[in-house]
Amino acid sequence: MAENVVQQAREPASDWGRIPFPVLDALKRMQEKNTDGPTTIVKLARLVNTHWSQWANGAIVFISPQKPCEEDPQWQQMANVICTKFTAIQGLNLQKCGGNVANCWEALKGLHHLAHLDLGDSVLVDQDLACIAEFTALRYLDISCRWQIDTINEAVEPLKGLTALEHLNLTGRETVSDASLAIVGRMTGLHYLSLCNCLRVTDTGMEHLGKLTSLTHLDISAEDTLFDFFVSSITDKGLEHLDRLTSLQFLNLRGCHLVSSKGLEHVARLVALTDLSIRNCNRITDVGMATIAQLSSLTSLNLDGCTDITDEGLQHIREMDSLVHLDLYGCGKVSDAGLECVGRLSMLESLCLCECDRITDDGLIHVGNLVCLSSLNLSGLRQITDNGLSHLSSLTKLQEVFLTECDGIPFEMRGSFLKLRYGGPTTPSAG
Repeated sequence: MAENVVQQAREPASDWGRIPFPVLDALKRMQEKNTDGPTTIVKLARLVNTHWSQWANGAIVFISPQKPCEEDPQWQQMANVICTKFTAIQGLNLQKCGGNVANCWEALKGLHHLAHLDLGDSVLVDQDLACIAEFTALRYLDISCRWQIDTINEAVEPLKGLTALEHLNLTGRETVSDASLAIVGRMTGLHYLSLCNCLRVTDTGMEHLGKLTSLTHLDISAEDTLFDFFVSSITDKGLEHLDRLTSLQFLNLRGCHLVSSKGLEHVARLVALTDLSIRNCNRITDVGMATIAQLSSLTSLNLDGCTDITDEGLQHIREMDSLVHLDLYGCGKVSDAGLECVGRLSMLESLCLCECDRITDDGLIHVGNLVCLSSLNLSGLRQITDNGLSHLSSLTKLQEVFLTECDGIPFEMRGSFLKLRYGGPTTPSAG
């Protein structure tokens, strides 16, 4: 026993300044389990010594630079640092940089293991896509274009070699066409695909999407903006090709004005679907609601702007117990009778009745049955009064209520209601 003590005394104490990398990796993993934000240990490690700094650089796998990608030596220097210093980098987000990214490719081409690249709203030209195509390990690619003028002549052709892609965002790329989707249709590993505002896509292109049987998220919406009105060319016939996408969980058909209740028959076969938006699909009628009711796994349903849906249509969804979010914004034919059906959706946490102007205080009696409700939008309900609000008193989980343009409720009463509910001053939702 004494010999062991003497032997330990002779051995040098472990040098905390040169803790083995696997130990530091374990510490990093432990911290990541306990925090949602950036890993503090990686940030602080650079301040300790060269050994810790070397580990920190190798531990960073995702970088999101803030500096604009403009023609200046400092950006090119930063790109060089990213490539040479952070040897384990797998993800790069240049979305916040904005501007022209043409000057970064030469510096970044050494990132052979890059799996995640976000270039949303960057100014891209055809040559940029050729550079992107060299990152053959990419699994995530965002080249969406929401706020920039699309300057690409062909958004997909150069990317045909990226066969490992699982996530592809082409939002707003005006040159995406049916021919483009013939190429996308070969990317059979895709789980996420956004074609929002890709307005050249027609029913012909939809046929290629039917090959993407691993898809869980599909966005083929046409979203209007403050300055533009977008019209989708996709019809009921195009939706026929979605039948095989049995893994699909999210489907956004917003603004597909040519889709009718008939087209929803194909959507109803998507048994894994949990989130469906048919916002502004104004050809959907009560018949379509009967079809939607077959989607027993649905948790979120957006009917905003489906102006032909009536109380009869809501009868069909009264048994959809899994619904958590329901949006009836602008469904002006829905009245108190329809809310009797909505009041049976016991799991509902979010309900929007904005501008359903046939609803009165009697309808709010049924809303008062939704004990899980945390968010309620009553804006534009000009027939409800403060008496109607009293029916909400049992909703103990309610966190926000929107009462804008509720003319039947005096402004001071709106404030009093919110103050009573939340113990604070009148919020903007009372305006």
